[in-house]
Amino acid sequence: MGLLSKKPRTDDVSDPAKLLVTEHEKVERLFAEIEAADSGNRRRSLVAQLDAELSAHMAAEETLLYPVIRAEVPDGDDLMDRAEAEHGQAKEALAKLVSSDPGAADFTKALKALKTLVKAHVKEEEKRVFPAVEDALDGARLADIRADLEQQKFTVPDRPLEAATMKRSTRATGRSTTTARRRTAASRPTSVWVQAHPKDSRWQVKREGASRASRVFDTQRDAEQFGRTLAKRERVELVIAGRDGTIRKRDSYGNDPRRSKG
Repeated sequence: MGLLSKKPRTDDVSDPAKLLVTEHEKVERLFAEIEAADSGNRRRSLVAQLDAELSAHMAAEETLLYPVIRAEVPDGDDLMDRAEAEHGQAKEALAKLVSSDPGAADFTKALKALKTLVKAHVKEEEKRVFPAVEDALDGARLADIRADLEQQKFTVPDRPLEAATMKRSTRATGRSTTTARRRTAASRPTSVWVQAHPKDSRWQVKREGASRASRVFDTQRDAEQFGRTLAKRERVELVIAGRDGTIRKRDSYGNDPRRSKG
């Protein structure tokens, strides 16, 4: 599954790429372990891990990385249209694998189909997308993206295998997987703020609860445009504040935004 290379794939890449490549490699190891598993129960357990890893990884990229590429990387829309289409195909293939009986013939077929899709997507990202990001953004911006990827928590959608293994997880740890998922959901930001930068005359776009701005702009108009794009893609509320801190406008792009402070 791994890409052919004479040196580690995490060498000579930016911080966010290093993190995502490491996750790619983890997924590749899971594919290999599933193929080598000698029992249905073992395959079922490994598929549950693969489901969780891939779902969280795709959610992170779609929520935090892809909007940045669309807004800040040349030809970003074309790159992301392709990437999001590949994610859609991978999600469909993942759902088929999760619903397959590990002892049936269609399981091997479903596993191979998903592996082929993921392999092609990983190659596209590591050979084309990540280098484009590194060429377009400076070191400080790349570090911000890495921090966002590390700090942001994601709720992985309920899957059939997660429900099947929940009782075993609770018995082993004494904690409920559902409780942990609710705690994770509560930690997700529900708004994006456009507000005056506290140290100069510029404008910043900042996620609710974040310690640093996602991006800083010279004009309020540019900040609002980026903030609206980010809020739409993350399906949260956009809050626009004046220089005096007064909230001027709220636009909801989510189902039930909480009223919060930036």
